[in-house]
Amino acid sequence: MPRTTAGTRTTAGTRQLVRGFGTCLNFNGSTSSINVGTFGAFCSTLSAGTVTISSWFKITDNGARQAIIGEVDTGFSLIIQLLLNSANTGGGGYLKGGVFVEIRDSTSKNYAFANTTVYRFNDGLWHHIAVVATPSTNTGLIYIDGVSQAVTATATNSPNSFSSFGFPVYLGGRNLRGVLDLPFKGLLDDLRFYQSGLTATQIASMYYTGSGDPTKFSWYKLDEGSGSSATDSGSGGNTGTITAATYSTDVFMKTRTVA
Repeated sequence: MPRTTAGTRTTAGTRQLVRGFGTCLNFNGSTSSINVGTFGAFCSTLSAGTVTISSWFKITDNGARQAIIGEVDTGFSLIIQLLLNSANTGGGGYLKGGVFVEIRDSTSKNYAFANTTVYRFNDGLWHHIAVVATPSTNTGLIYIDGVSQAVTATATNSPNSFSSFGFPVYLGGRNLRGVLDLPFKGLLDDLRFYQSGLTATQIASMYYTGSGDPTKFSWYKLDEGSGSSATDSGSGGNTGTITAATYSTDVFMKTRTVA
């Protein structure tokens, strides 16, 4: 049976074993985050383009809303947030067991969308999420574990006026005008940001094999194992600063059947 180096992938017929390299980060749900700066070039793509955000996650607290990525500017200007709502009863777009995405431009026009499938993410398993968004055309897609989900839009104001965010973007929470808000509790790994819209085939390939996607703007493998820097392995050069998160070897690994 063929085997790649470092035990990263084993293939036998239609069975594949996919493992995240090295380590991931454990967020404590109160003070942990990664500051990745203002993400200028990524932000400008939102004006008339399509972006993709993806991450592996494992929730260890079935609490209220928590953010994988987020930034909210002063007043009613720029905002980007990807929220998991694992147990909260919610309201509006905040569905119980759902995913909520909102992107708002500097003129306060926003596009928000959510999945309509209810999940219980706190199941002791790793999950993969990918969202594809074109704010100017009020278009958004959500994929959970490689499968496209039914989506409902909660705001369709065609935002198209973006520049650099006024506050640094946080991973493992959202930066609410300089304050950590909706902190994530659990494990995050392999966060990817693209200045393009990945296809359903590419996202499924990312879930099943960890590959099959184009050039990444920013890519946080979180394999450092120690220290306070999260290396950006993409083209963006947005090295992150880690606060209060600890490294874990409990990386995503799952055997899957590939059609």
